[in-house]
Amino acid sequence: MNSITTDQYDLRLDNVFRNDDFRFGYLRNLAFAHAFPPNVPNIVLDDFTLGFGADYYLPLNFTDNVFNFRDTLIRSSGRHGLKFGLEYNEDLETGDFGAVTRGFYEFFSLADFVADSPYLQELQIDPSTGQNILSSPNRLRHFRRRDFAWFIQDD
Repeated sequence: MNSITTDQYDLRLDNVFRNDDFRFGYLRNLAFAHAFPPNVPNIVLDDFTLGFGADYYLPLNFTDNVFNFRDTLIRSSGRHGLKFGLEYNEDLETGDFGAVTRGFYEFFSLADFVADSPYLQELQIDPSTGQNILSSPNRLRHFRRRDFAWFIQDD
């Protein structure tokens, strides 16, 4: 049996002062799942007679941290309603993603499985070392994304 455990934490701060709208947000998402059985490849038969092994995307272990900061300043001057704003987002993801590390084999039928004749085979290999990704130091993910935006609006 495969199960994915996720924990999610969310913190928000919204403040609206007289002419200012300030917002801050933080989200933390944790996801963890084992492959069961641990060293068995995922076998799929297209005629639905047989299939076994954990899903190809397991095991996984992720931590995702998302920060958001937004501020809008509102000013009125004569016939103009001016808004000035900015937004900053940062996403920090670290994880150990072992997709297709145990192998994935797909067969047309049970007869093809018995004959050891898959039409699709997948296995993640680290191109810099030639090793299975599980035994490679490059399997760990460290993704970063940052965006910044601003605007000026005259109503």
